Amino acid sequence: MLTVPRHIGQPRPEGNCMDGWFEASKEGLRKLVEDRPKVFIIHELLSNAWDTGCKRVDITLEKVPGKPLAKLSVLDDNPDGFSNLSHAWTLFAESERKVDPETIGRYNMGEKLVLALCEEATITTTTGTVHFTSEGRKNKPRLKRDAGSLFTATVRMTHAEFDEVIEALPRIISRPDVVTTFNGDALNTRDPIATFEATLPTVIGDDGGSLRRTKRKAVVEVYQTRDGEAAGIYELGIPVVDTEDKYHVNVRQKVPLNMDRDNVPPAFLKQVRALVLNNVVEHITKDDATETWVTEAMGSKYVEPVTVRQAVTKRFGEKAAIYDPSDTEANGTLVSRGFQIVHGGTLPKDVWANVKAAEALKPAGQIAPTPKPYSDDPEADPANIMPREKWTPAMVEVAEFAVDLHRELFKADLQVRYVTNVPRFAAAYGSGVLDFFTMRLGKRWFETVGHVALVDLLVHEFAHRFASDHNEEAFHEACTKIAGQVSEITYRIPEFFEFLHDGGR
Repeated sequence: MLTVPRHIGQPRPEGNCMDGWFEASKEGLRKLVEDRPKVFIIHELLSNAWDTGCKRVDITLEKVPGKPLAKLSVLDDNPDGFSNLSHAWTLFAESERKVDPETIGRYNMGEKLVLALCEEATITTTTGTVHFTSEGRKNKPRLKRDAGSLFTATVRMTHAEFDEVIEALPRIISRPDVVTTFNGDALNTRDPIATFEATLPTVIGDDGGSLRRTKRKAVVEVYQTRDGEAAGIYELGIPVVDTEDKYHVNVRQKVPLNMDRDNVPPAFLKQVRALVLNNVVEHITKDDATETWVTEAMGSKYVEPVTVRQAVTKRFGEKAAIYDPSDTEANGTLVSRGFQIVHGGTLPKDVWANVKAAEALKPAGQIAPTPKPYSDDPEADPANIMPREKWTPAMVEVAEFAVDLHRELFKADLQVRYVTNVPRFAAAYGSGVLDFFTMRLGKRWFETVGHVALVDLLVHEFAHRFASDHNEEAFHEACTKIAGQVSEITYRIPEFFEFLHDGGR
């Protein structure tokens, strides 16, 4: 049993009023942590050693032949060793490291989780030795080390779990200021691809020893993953949680964790992803830009506008536009120019907000607005309609031909107008009205137009009866259908075109 000491025969220390109220079952604790990847044992003991300010840590792990056990030892050279050896077996004792945000310790429970999986264990340090066996705990205060601490144990570990530990250990980001070895080989240090400072949530002990959430500026390191590694969030070099992102992210201070020390809050992860993207966006590929972590980062309030623009370009290319429902023809026009049209459902709402704020994408109608014969501006000049008495004889003939053709094609009446103040268009058709624009056509056009040119113009305009967008398949189908009907009229009524001929009147 792991027992909270009662301080028998001594006054109860102030603030320690819970001592003696309960006991913790080693077997129960073992069952709670049995299914964890056994590499957590190394993580706990190594982080404890690193937190002391030591300069060297040597770890050995060996299989026990024929048994689901392993021999473990962890030796550090910290001159002071354990200042209070009772912390090795006292759950949730006041941790000296909780007040230091640049150390990992906070709950003072790491060694207890490790001991729960041990058949036997010994800790020898500068303040004494303690043995843990099947018979209980035995203290030897006179058996001391001159410096450092040595933890040795026989740990429950199958051969498969042993192999998993060996495979997982290289994921540790070894501290450059501490020589750390495993089975005689130094754990390699890594060079980050990016290092930056950021104000991040953390926890720190207050004057009364209680953990408080706060924010603090910390160094953040970004590392490439090695072959076969899953990217993860790290706390001071120790893996915390896999993220399935592209990079390892090592936060050089306490990160907000659950009690099991195996996950971070979603808001913290989203913030970190945004900060990482700000610093590595130039390194990501087109495929990377579609990954969940990039999408989530782009929706964060911490992502920078320049990052959003670069990430959008990485994902959609230099030629991209937002689908514009107010100008459907513009969408098709840009597609014909090689643009990618990005529809609303492609990105989440929070990402769209940042994309638009950063002007990373524009609506298709802003890039290639479909020309309109009449301005939508209510203050713009209205169409200037030529009075019928000013039409030339040729204009009358063209108008009558258009009316007759419209009636043959659609069995419907047509109103023809001549507009004098629209320079960009030849004609426009809609709602039973056909406008010819004299500024573009010129008066001579009506005097010289042949039937091919006139019919070509009328077929194009009348096709808008079925589709407004020149890029729609329905528009092209309408042009083909009307042209076929014109051919049928030519065969059925040869004199229909008798006043027109190629090359003019």
